[in-house]
Amino acid sequence: MRTRYQHGTIELKERARGPAIWQFRWRDKTGKRMSEDIGTTSEYKNRSAADRCSKVAYLRMKINSDQPAAPDERFGVVLERYVQEEIPMRFSTKHAYLSYINNHIRPRWGEFPLTQVKPLAVRDWLKAILDKKGKRPLANKTRGHIKGLTHRIFDCAMLWEYLPPDRNPMSLVRIEGSSKRRKKPRILTPEEFSLLVARVDREPCHTMVILALCTGVRCSELVALKWSDFDWQNLSVYIRRAIVSGRVDDVKTEYSEAPLPLDPALAEVIFEWRRRTEFSAGSDFVFASPFMAGEKPYTPWNMQHNHLSPAAVKAGLGPIGWHTLRHTYRAWLGDNGEALTVQKELMRHASIQTTLNTYGGGMMDSMREAHGRVVKQAMAR
Repeated sequence: MRTRYQHGTIELKERARGPAIWQFRWRDKTGKRMSEDIGTTSEYKNRSAADRCSKVAYLRMKINSDQPAAPDERFGVVLERYVQEEIPMRFSTKHAYLSYINNHIRPRWGEFPLTQVKPLAVRDWLKAILDKKGKRPLANKTRGHIKGLTHRIFDCAMLWEYLPPDRNPMSLVRIEGSSKRRKKPRILTPEEFSLLVARVDREPCHTMVILALCTGVRCSELVALKWSDFDWQNLSVYIRRAIVSGRVDDVKTEYSEAPLPLDPALAEVIFEWRRRTEFSAGSDFVFASPFMAGEKPYTPWNMQHNHLSPAAVKAGLGPIGWHTLRHTYRAWLGDNGEALTVQKELMRHASIQTTLNTYGGGMMDSMREAHGRVVKQAMAR
């Protein structure tokens, strides 16, 4: 027997405060009534508009999962299914992907049939795409991220049998310069770092700057450190979490969780801060904010804006950010002749290509000396 196709119903639910909400209602396989909010009357003016939205189409597809996938399904429905079922759960990644989807991909392609989202049209769109304010072109790197996300969505479309399992059409799209930076990363010399530290005279920013440079940790991991993460006996520190936009999250990759060695001189700097701070229990954040009663750490952006960057300007270095210290750490490791495998592990990268390509800057003095040695060999009589 053919299974009955459920269309569901759209109903309006009034609220005590705010605009009324459109709800999609259906019955599950046991006959139990189910419902899910679709959006407010501010988003969808009438029942017809709510019925045509991608979320309703996705829910109809979900409750009729025993039916074959529609080959001419709208791209917006596939987008909605990706958001509901496949989008990464790490907060910062999910936040970025939703921004790309809601600000760029869905407004342009949501109403198109999936089979009509063609590679040439996507390439031309990516070339002309502007930022969400519509004022300037997006960076090539951001275009590359949007293209990569579109590629993943098409992979899912083939998995869900909306398309035949063939070559992903987005593999034909090329974004020139998507792996290049607009500006070369700033790298500090030891002398410049000494000038910076002398100018950053307020705690805890002073200790934060030293710890960031000497370990190369990301600023989101730096502020998420707790005293329990330090193994004083074995002189090591564990990177167990990150804080992004005020939310405690997982670290970037499994390689980021690797313990880092702690030199005795650095351990003494950190322990001196522990003696001074009022939040020194094992469960406390190392850089807990007294303005938040120690419940949350200082915000990296505020510390950079109020202390780090102004100190760098006063030291004659120009404005710098926390990531400058991570780039500097990698450059100093290379300058000291450390093996690439050691550099990769200390940077906690999943791939050595990231260590080489993204953080591959060298120190000018060392490059000049190396260049000079080659010239002397070549010019030797």
